[in-house]
Amino acid sequence: MAKGDSINNHPVKCYGCSICSYICPKSAINMKLDMKGFYYPYVIEKKCVGCRLCVSVCPIGREETFKNKMADSCFAIKNDDKTRLLSSSGGVYTAITDVILSRGGDCVGVKYDDNLFPTFSVAIKPEQRDQHRGSKYIQPIIYKAILEEIEKHIKLGKYIVISGSPCTIVGIKSLIKEKRLNDEKILFVDIVCHGVPSPKMWRDYLDALEMKYNSKVIEYSFRDKTKGWRGYHVRVQFENGLVVEDSNDVNSFVNLFKENLSLRDSCYSCPYASMSRCGDITIGDFWGIENIDGEFSDNTGVSMVFVNSTKGIDILNTIKPRVKYKSYSSRVIIQHNLHKPTEHGLDNKHFWRIYKKNGYLAAMNRFAKGGKLFFLYYYKKAIIIRLKKLKDRTF
Repeated sequence: MAKGDSINNHPVKCYGCSICSYICPKSAINMKLDMKGFYYPYVIEKKCVGCRLCVSVCPIGREETFKNKMADSCFAIKNDDKTRLLSSSGGVYTAITDVILSRGGDCVGVKYDDNLFPTFSVAIKPEQRDQHRGSKYIQPIIYKAILEEIEKHIKLGKYIVISGSPCTIVGIKSLIKEKRLNDEKILFVDIVCHGVPSPKMWRDYLDALEMKYNSKVIEYSFRDKTKGWRGYHVRVQFENGLVVEDSNDVNSFVNLFKENLSLRDSCYSCPYASMSRCGDITIGDFWGIENIDGEFSDNTGVSMVFVNSTKGIDILNTIKPRVKYKSYSSRVIIQHNLHKPTEHGLDNKHFWRIYKKNGYLAAMNRFAKGGKLFFLYYYKKAIIIRLKKLKDRTF
C-alpha cells in the first residue's frame, strides 16, 4: 500500500490479510468491501504519514520467505468416531489443538459469530476450540482485537496454534517477523485451500434463504456427515425449527464455490498452492484414500497431514498414540491445490457482471440452480474438457 491507493485500484494479488491495516500507527488504512464483496485496504490520505510500515509488512512478493518444504510422505489420520462426526474430515485439528491446550496454550481459528459470519477467535478452553471445527468456505475477518491478543500472548511466552488458509498464516507470520517477536512456541497449521468466496455474497446468500423460509439461519454446515464424509452435504437450521438439506437453493453457494466462480482474484494465482507450505503442519481432506488404501478408508472422514518442520514433528509424535494413522508417499496425493492454483470458472466475468448488476438471486438462478445459462455453462464446460483431452492425447 502507498499514499493515494484506494479500494478502487487495489492490487489484484492482495490476499486481504488486513495486516497492513493493523500495523498502521496512524489508523490510516481501513478494510472495506469492493464491488465483488471482498475486503481490501483503503488508505485515508489525510492520515497517512508515508512511514511505509504497511509496505514492509505486506507478504506479497515475499512468498518464498515464509515457505517450508514438505516431507516426501504424508499421513492419513483418523481420530475417534465421535470427534470425526463433528469435524469436516478426520478430526486431526482436534488432536493437534488438544496438545496445545494441555500445555496451557491458545488456539486461534475460525468460528461463526452470532450472525453466522466467519471470524477468527482465540480459544483457551476445549468448548471454545470446538467452535473452530468444520469447514467454512468464506474468507473470514481477522479483527484488530484478535491480532492484539495474539501479540500479547506471544509476549507472555504462551503456546499458540494458529490455523487458517495459507494467505492468513503468511500475513500473521509477516507481522511477527516485522515486530521481531519470538515464534518458538507458535505452531502454524495451514489448510489445503481451494480458494475463498466473497463475504458479501455469503451474507446475500443467507439473506435469500431467510427471506424464502421466513426465519433466521441459526446453524449451518457445509459438510454435514449424516449422509457420509465424501462430497458436500449442506445442512441449514432455521430459528423456527425448520431444517433444510441439499436443496437447490441451499446448495447454491457451495455450487458456485465448486465451480470456481465466487473466489477472490488472488486465489487464481495463489503462490501457496504447491508442495512448499507456510505452515509447520498442513492439513486437509484425504480425498482419494479409498483408491489408495480401501482398508483404512471409511465414509466418516480421513485427514491428510503433512509435517513441514521440527515443531510439526513434535506435535505429530505427541498425537500418534491418540489416533489411527498410516503413512504414504506424497506422490499418491491427488489434491489439485497442492500442485497449482484453482483455475477461473468458465464465464467467470459474466457471472460477476450479473451478480454486481442484479444481485445474488439472479446469479444463483443462472449459474447454480438450473436456469438457461446454467445448462449452457455446463455444455460449454463439457466441450472444453473434451477438447483438452484431445489436445493432451499422445499417439
